[in-house]
Amino acid sequence: RWLLHYTRLLFVSWVWNVSFSLALVYASAWLVVNIAPDAAGSGVPHLIAYLNGCDVPRLFDAKTMVIKYISAILAVSSGLAVGPEGPVLVVGGILAAQISQINHPFFRRFQNPTDKRNFVTAGAAVGVATAFSAPVGGLLFMFEELASFWQQSLGWQVFFACMVSVFTADTLHSGISALKEGTFGLFDDEASTVFFEVQTQLATHAMAMIPAAVVGLISGLAAIAFTVLNLRVTRLRSKLLKTKRARLLEPCVLIVVFTTVGTILPLFFPCLPTQCVIIQGESKPVCPEGTPPRIQRIVEDSIELYTCSREAATSEIPPDWDTDPSKSNITVPKSYNELATLVSVNGEDSIRHLLSRGTHREFGYAAILCFCVFYFVGAALAAGSAISSGVFVPMLLIGACIGRFVGLATVNIAAAYGAGSDGAPPGVFLAP
Repeated sequence: RWLLHYTRLLFVSWVWNVSFSLALVYASAWLVVNIAPDAAGSGVPHLIAYLNGCDVPRLFDAKTMVIKYISAILAVSSGLAVGPEGPVLVVGGILAAQISQINHPFFRRFQNPTDKRNFVTAGAAVGVATAFSAPVGGLLFMFEELASFWQQSLGWQVFFACMVSVFTADTLHSGISALKEGTFGLFDDEASTVFFEVQTQLATHAMAMIPAAVVGLISGLAAIAFTVLNLRVTRLRSKLLKTKRARLLEPCVLIVVFTTVGTILPLFFPCLPTQCVIIQGESKPVCPEGTPPRIQRIVEDSIELYTCSREAATSEIPPDWDTDPSKSNITVPKSYNELATLVSVNGEDSIRHLLSRGTHREFGYAAILCFCVFYFVGAALAAGSAISSGVFVPMLLIGACIGRFVGLATVNIAAAYGAGSDGAPPGVFLAP
């Protein structure tokens, strides 16, 4: 991003991006291929097999846990279409299994298959709870998806473990925030991942069930296509990749292709004028001076310029819109690249962009569809390669693309019948 903004050399930024990402992926794959082959993939299917009565060799080795943890960090940092949640879940299960087998008088009572399985159940639930900052989510995920052996007492113990894990994570977040603001223990704003306040009131309508059903139908078909494509890739991988060198080379080739395509695709999309920007927490959009009276597009304040002109990129917020002194340094982008806003960030930030409220015309049909296909294929190819990675974030992101596409179509259908806010063109809905 810095190279694009200050040198205007796309080739140099591509070389830097590919080199850095390739180094991360190579390190991630090298650890898995040469040190702990069992750390490849997410490991969730192996954990499910164990919790349902199958013996999975080397699943709970400490070496597997360490390599899976490090490899997942490197793989996600590289920019591949992968996520960390699956490995984090398995690392929690392995850590719990290791704790239950500690050779100490206090732990000897747990050194039996039943208690070890219960420890693994709690550890995996803690992994989910920590990854998504959802204590109840960790409990329900294990109860509904993974575990076959369950007791009411185990449910309370798992829930308590999830609460402690999320509290611990938030305490660490608060400690990091205290280095800047000196407010250790205050769980608010960025110092917490759980405690938040929803300030936007939303009206619902019975007709919203129709587009919701359409989203579900398309997502189900996409899930079938993803599974079929990934199974074919997996069979092809088992036939062709017989040596360690071949298994190590595959994710390296994938990241080079993925990064190159992600660099080229935004060039086919023009720089769009932003007009107005909606800042999270504000009740009305920020409009720079000279904005036309009829608003066509409202965007976020974190969109990507890519190759757009940096000189005419931003303007300071007008004083009459500056309702929060702490946000006085925010600038309003004048132009942006809609596809680069989705491609040039990590998966979680892409999801946040797609879930942003009040920005229904920030991304057009072409950008959403292009990004969805690009990420869909990248995730299907990367899943199962010789790196530690999961598919939770890709699944969420692909589903968010489908929902955004259907949502935009719904807005346009409403606009065709003249719906919209007063003082705005049909189909433009301003925050109340």
